[in-house]
Amino acid sequence: MRTIVLSLLIAIVAFTSYAADKNLHERFEDYDQIKVYLDDVTDRSGNPAVSTAKFRDIFNDVLKKRINVYFIPVTSEKEADVVVNVVIDEYAFERVAMPLFFSWKLLLIDATSPKSYAKLTVNYRIQDPKNGRTLLEYNRFTVGVRRPIKQMKGDSAFIYAAAMSTNRFLYRAFYKQKPSLSPFRR
Repeated sequence: MRTIVLSLLIAIVAFTSYAADKNLHERFEDYDQIKVYLDDVTDRSGNPAVSTAKFRDIFNDVLKKRINVYFIPVTSEKEADVVVNVVIDEYAFERVAMPLFFSWKLLLIDATSPKSYAKLTVNYRIQDPKNGRTLLEYNRFTVGVRRPIKQMKGDSAFIYAAAMSTNRFLYRAFYKQKPSLSPFRR
C-alpha cells in the first residue's frame, strides 16, 4: 500500500513539474516595465491577406494595452530589454457552416448567426539584446478566432487573429503560469 501511495505522489510531482510552462516571469518580475523591440516580422504563409506591417502595428498596440505587466514598444534594439522575432507560418480564413457547439440550445443560438473562422500559426522567438541568445521560443503557436460574419470580414479576420495571438503569446511568455496536471499541456 505504501508503494502505491508513494508512486502516485511521485507521478503527481513529475506531471506538475513537467507541465509547468517555461517562461520569463521570474526573470522580469522585478521590472516596472519591459521594453520590447519587435525586430523582424516574416510571412511564410503565402496568403495575400497577411500583412507584416499590420501585424507589427497590432503587436505594438497589444503591448501598450496589457495590464499587470507594463510593456513599452521601443524603436531600437539598444534600448530594449527583449527582442522579439516573428514568423507567420499559416493563415486561413473561412465561413463556418457547422456550429462548434453540441448542446441543442447553443446549437440553435449559434445557427442563427453564421460565423467566420480565422486561424493563425506563428513562430515567436524572444532574444536577449545584449548577447543575441534565445531566451524563449514558441514554435507553431496557433490560435483560432470565431466570430459572427458581420464582425469578421476580410482584413478584420486577420486583425482579430493577430491580436489574439499576440495577447496569448505575451501571457504565456511573461505572466506567472499555474502548473497543470495534464501531461499534454505545452
